[in-house]
Formats: sequence, C-alpha cells, structure tokens
Amino acid sequence: MGPGETDGTAVRLLQQALIQSGFTVAGGVTGAFGAQTAAAVTAAQQHFGFAPTSPGVAGHEVLGALDLSLRGWKPAAGPHWGGQLAKTILPLALRKVIAALFALNDVRAGLALPATSLRCKEFRGDPKLEACLVSDPAHVVPGSQGEHVGKIQRALIRLGAGIIGATELSKARYGTDTVRAVRTFKGPPRNIINRSYQNTPDDIVGKMTIAALDREMFLADFAVELSALRTHFKLVPDGATPLSNEEPITLTAIDQLTTEFLFIQRTLTNATMIQHSVCLGNGLSTAAEAPNGGPIVFGPPYSDFTLEPVVVTNIAKTGPNSLAAMAIHEATHVIDSASDNNTTTHISEFAPGYTTQTAANARHNPSAYATFAAHIFERADRPPNLRYGLSQGGRPF
Repeated sequence: MGPGETDGTAVRLLQQALIQSGFTVAGGVTGAFGAQTAAAVTAAQQHFGFAPTSPGVAGHEVLGALDLSLRGWKPAAGPHWGGQLAKTILPLALRKVIAALFALNDVRAGLALPATSLRCKEFRGDPKLEACLVSDPAHVVPGSQGEHVGKIQRALIRLGAGIIGATELSKARYGTDTVRAVRTFKGPPRNIINRSYQNTPDDIVGKMTIAALDREMFLADFAVELSALRTHFKLVPDGATPLSNEEPITLTAIDQLTTEFLFIQRTLTNATMIQHSVCLGNGLSTAAEAPNGGPIVFGPPYSDFTLEPVVVTNIAKTGPNSLAAMAIHEATHVIDSASDNNTTTHISEFAPGYTTQTAANARHNPSAYATFAAHIFERADRPPNLRYGLSQGGRPF
C-alpha cells in the first residue's frame, strides 16, 4: 500500500494504526495516501528497523509491526529485537564458537598422538618420560633427579596420591615422599603390578605406571572438554564404559564437530545471513528460524523486553547468553541438512530425550552445538532447566 492507494477504507485503517502507534500523520485520518502518510510510514519503518527498498510504502513488515503495536508491542528505537538485536549478540556467540573450536583442537592434538607417545600436557614431549613409556631401561627409579622427576611429582600430587615435601619438590628428587606417593598411586584400586614376578606394587615408575599417570592426567587436563563431549555429543574417552547411546571419541568424530563449528562460524560472520523481520513463517511462537542454506530470520520473540502475556506472545526479556545460544542453534540449521528432524536430531536441550539421544544423531543436533559451546565457554554445564535458550529458567541469562 503506497501513495495513490484507491482503497480509502484501508488507508484510513493504516492512518489510525500509525497515529495510535505514535507516528504523526500531519493531516490526520483522511483516507488519502499522500506525502504525509508516506512520511509516517517511513518513520515507522525506521523505528522498527526495516530497510525497505521502497520507503513510504506500507508492506507486510510494517503492517505486521503496526498490528503488533496495537496489541501493546512497543519496542524502543534501536537494536532491541529481531535481526537488529542479533547483530549486537553475534560477537558473544562467535566467542563461544571459537572457544569450542579451540577445545576440540586441544583434544584432537592429544588423540592424534600415537600409542607410543604421551598425551597429557605435563608429560608430552619430555624425552626421558617418553622413553620411560616404551623402554624398560628408561624406568624412573628412586634417587633419580631432574625436571622429568618434577613432572611425575606434580602429577602424583594433582591426582591425589600423596604429599611430597618441599625439599624433594624444589630439587625434583625422587626421595622417600615420592616413593610413598608412587606406591600409593600404584596400589588399590589401580593395582599396577607386573603379575609375572610381583604381588605388590613397587616404587618404580615404569611403562605401566607412566601410562596410567599419563591417561589420568590427560583426563584431568581436559576434564571440562571431555565432560562436554559426553554430555552433548555422547562421546566418551578411552577407558570409559559407554552407555548404549554413546560412542568412543575418535578423530573422525572430532573432525566432524570441528567442521560443523567452522561452518557455524562462517554463517554467523556472513551479514547476508542475518535478517530482521516481523513476519516469520511460524508466527510469533518462533524467535528465529532458518532453512538449510539460510538465511536466519530473527523475529519479535528474539527480544530484550517483554510483552505480556508471554504465554501467548512468547515475547519476554531474554539475556545475551540465551540470545547467543539461539543464534548458534539457527546457524546449525543453515549448514546441516540433517538438523531439522524433530524425532531424531532436533531435540531440545531442555527435553529428557537430549540425554538419551544417540551419538550419531547428536552430531546433527543444533541444541547440542549451542549448549556444548556454552559449556566450554563457562567451563561448566548448567542444570538442564537453566540451560540457555527459551526455557523459563535459562531465558533471562
């Protein structure tokens, strides 16, 4: 509807809606669409954040916004909803995506090492400890001294095997305290014993002991990352007993997740993928939606203010972390054609089925990518009902 519109009744309704929404129509309600009405429509377009190709023409976006306005929706000028708000949230979303990429890269670096190499950050690359893993003559024994002993001492302390006195630590010397800690570590429940000639643990750090120390230190180094991989993608490290829906962590799985996050990052940095609209295909029940291939369209429920009753409008004040989670979620739909199956892959992080989803399906779940990124970024998961998104508990954050 634009200048010269002949339907006077429709023009009068438009003029009334503009005036009641706070936009001045200088001539009042006349039923004639002239320059004054066009100026009011342009003011409304600018206020609601639309960038129409035909300023002053009342298309479906501004008409939809005026309809909402008449029902009490009064966004302040500026980025408070939809795609305009999304553009202010993208830096946070991207920081979380980058944190996820770094975490996956760190885990991959450890997994990619051959079985004849140490993986934990403390031991990796130390020539004496690497030799200890594969050579009997390279065992570390009482009386040894050097940085490799200091690394073993720090690992024993970190893993709770005992207290090592300041003198031994400062000199990195394998003394009586270190002997005691080694025996504790090798005792129950680990029982690191060479059954061919032993019945009780000795005080030597040999192949089995350095391998056990390395594995537990690797798990400690990446406790958050491994917990997040299991919680959200149902992947478990070597030595853990997988549940029926879980799989071992493999380089192939890590590479697939990394590729997805790289494409999510690319999507969120592409300005043409971020759109601002009142008219989403699923209506006001949806804060954002994205078909495979994009774009992501953000609507009124993607908002930093509230329109009551929220149970009807779905428009409530939403915190930056939940807004970021939605952006990551929708970007996954853009890049993964298998992500929209509501039975197998598209399972909400607030639903019981999120816990029992199979690893194969979790790798296509948009909620898993958003929630994994938040878990890594904050170094902890949130209770399911408080996870970020449009849940009642997590939405304000």
